Amino acid sequence: MAKLNQEARIVAILVLVILLPVAYFLYVLSVDVDVDPKEGLRHALNLPSLPNSLTIAGSGGESWSDYLFVADLRISPEQFPELLKGRNFEPYEHYQETIEETWIQNFEPLPVTESWSWPANGDNDNPGARCTVHSNKERSRVFVRYISD
Repeated sequence: MAKLNQEARIVAILVLVILLPVAYFLYVLSVDVDVDPKEGLRHALNLPSLPNSLTIAGSGGESWSDYLFVADLRISPEQFPELLKGRNFEPYEHYQETIEETWIQNFEPLPVTESWSWPANGDNDNPGARCTVHSNKERSRVFVRYISD
């Protein structure tokens, strides 16, 4: 009888050791930033909350070997600086282009007049994550691109 109780305990411990990581993994998958664009944006900008004037006109991305999240935003120019508070963004110098994005359906090209990068200077050799923020002259339309290895 004692041997049966010991075997039952071992089986119970093995089940817990296997089930707890699986349950955690399933929980992490359920908090999918691809499903909720605001969660994806909060993650990309590393913000606890988003400015109240912000609306997401469109978003897209993929999760395969890397994670990519892009978003087309509208925001009150007065609240624009709040977007840059979550990471140590540095401005790009002389970065002017028109962004055309295929990950967002019906994306209207965005003429960029200001850009910021984390890590600084758009260091593409930096391993891990990187985020860029691009805005129009008025800072009322913003494009965010976040990539993580």
